[in-house]
Amino acid sequence: MDELSVNKQPLLLTQQGKSSAVLLDAEVYQQMLDNIAFMQSVTEGLEDYGNNRTVPAKQVFASLEKIIADAEKR
Repeated sequence: MDELSVNKQPLLLTQQGKSSAVLLDAEVYQQMLDNIAFMQSVTEGLEDYGNNRTVPAKQVFASLEKIIADAEKR
């Protein structure tokens, strides 16, 4: 375990000479999860763009300005 946290390299566990599991440092594992989530977001964005499920930035900012103006009136 000390070696794993020091060198941050995955540790391959084998069973009967075959790969059976990978042990990762918790920080490395969290980085992998974050990277996967980011890549999924990018993929969804590209799919939205490809299927014309987008809103022009001017429209988004106009909507936000209206929401802020309405909130300030309260």
